[in-house]
Amino acid sequence: MKLHSVEAIAGYVFGADQPSCLRPLQMAFAEPLGKQLEVSEFGVQPNGDRPVWLFKTGSVKLSDTRRVLLLQAIGNANEVTVRVSGDTSDAVDVLHHVWELLHPDEDVPALRDVPGTMAHVTNAVVTLSESCTKLIPILATIQDAIHSNLGSQLVEAPEGDLKFRLDVPIRVTIGGIMRDRSIVIEPRFTATSADRVYFTSSPFTSVQHLAMLEKIEELASTR
Repeated sequence: MKLHSVEAIAGYVFGADQPSCLRPLQMAFAEPLGKQLEVSEFGVQPNGDRPVWLFKTGSVKLSDTRRVLLLQAIGNANEVTVRVSGDTSDAVDVLHHVWELLHPDEDVPALRDVPGTMAHVTNAVVTLSESCTKLIPILATIQDAIHSNLGSQLVEAPEGDLKFRLDVPIRVTIGGIMRDRSIVIEPRFTATSADRVYFTSSPFTSVQHLAMLEKIEELASTR
């Protein structure tokens, strides 16, 4: 397996509302925070009676030798979530950093010590060594059926591996709130079947996600 890119999302759902996390809704607080995160865009989005603040495309300096590309930070009193170009450890460190920036000149507990629940998502673009019909054997039967039963009716006859989308919906409880998540594997939209490049997503840490893909590839190679 070859890893092309990975994005990680880390979110913290608080056990009780944190009014301090509403501070970025005020421009006087959001503007200096945006400068610290070096973001290119800031806004407020309606969300019923719980509007959320949103920062996009920034760069977070975690140390003199470490920077992480921030794709998005979003939050309100109920939760704070970040999406980064990097793995889960990067996302978690940026999330903790944002938590600290929300409390300037205050002695607050570390985020991990605040009652609540951490949640993760990983998106990765990878090359897998096996074709889609090896990864998901029933696709070969589907492909044969398409050619046999539709034939000339096809507007664009599939050549080689079929385009497909494997989407496994999952309902989980995060901080007592039901959330819909999914595991997704599909050919990257710019890739040909011969490229064997796939977009993948799961509600796992990056280590767990890549381990799942390696297992899938290993099983496919034995077929």
